Amino acid sequence: MQFENLHHSLVLVPLALGLAACGGGGGSDDGGIGTGTVSVSITDAAVDSAEKVLVQFTGITVKPSEGEAQAIALSGDSQTCQQYLEGETSPTAPGEPTIRCIELKALQGTETANLLNNVTLTAGKYNWMRLDVDAERGAMDSIIEVNTGELYSLYVPSGGQSGLKLNSGFTVLAGGSHNFVIDFDLRKSVNNPKGFEDYRLIPSLRLMDLAESGNIVGAVDAALLTANACSGAVNTGDGFAVYVYQGGAGTIIGEEGSVNAPLTSASVNWEADANQWRYTVGFLAPGEYTVAFTCQAGDDSAEDPANGIEFVESEGSPIAVVADQDSVVNFP
Repeated sequence: MQFENLHHSLVLVPLALGLAACGGGGGSDDGGIGTGTVSVSITDAAVDSAEKVLVQFTGITVKPSEGEAQAIALSGDSQTCQQYLEGETSPTAPGEPTIRCIELKALQGTETANLLNNVTLTAGKYNWMRLDVDAERGAMDSIIEVNTGELYSLYVPSGGQSGLKLNSGFTVLAGGSHNFVIDFDLRKSVNNPKGFEDYRLIPSLRLMDLAESGNIVGAVDAALLTANACSGAVNTGDGFAVYVYQGGAGTIIGEEGSVNAPLTSASVNWEADANQWRYTVGFLAPGEYTVAFTCQAGDDSAEDPANGIEFVESEGSPIAVVADQDSVVNFP
């Protein structure tokens, strides 16, 4: 399966949920504006036909509603994506930024990788957050490894100038402790434009407050993976996915790139301990969701909204997601 069937989206998904975490509390006791702490982690809705998707991060920038944008440096030892592939790290040189390579495809379900940990910010409203990355065209900074084992440059358009920007605002409470998770949806995001040697990453990003999110989990009957129309591979699990749509009864199920595209998706994987094919969709805002399974996910391209993808909807769908809980939807 070629990467022409992988997808990208120019839209960074805004979740204007009033992201004011409740992990801390109270106001400042000094009569001033006060501060709160912020932690930021990365997760991913995976994509088929790639072994590794490596992104090289150099920091995070936030923009208060009043005042100039503020750059936040990463901390600790550095690891470029080349070093990641070689299993090496190095001390960050004095005066140089810490570099961190994160392998996005390893972060499925509720798995995360930490970028910032308990960084102090002035309390108040913030207009946006930007992930600063090294992902230039023709450079092996951010890297994709395809299923053949070949390595290619992973290019983020304008990545060196504007990074990966989330325009959904958030709030830091005085005395609060905030844990945000940024969800990369690689199924929407990676493609191999014809005429270019690089692969391109234009992520669809969701910013979620860990204190205000729940999960959808469940099992998929093995018979659904071998139906006549299936194009997925049972030996690898590639091509099987559960799509999640915002909304309850009457929600229209559509494929990637359509006006009824899913909010996010999750791969379906064999779990030997459970003797089942299972999936986990992590970090969803509380509310109602419609859930559908497809065994043709590898053929679903966001660049073509009419691929003819077939879906199976569970009898347990729609489902209510509750903060800090797992909601179960099985197929069939």
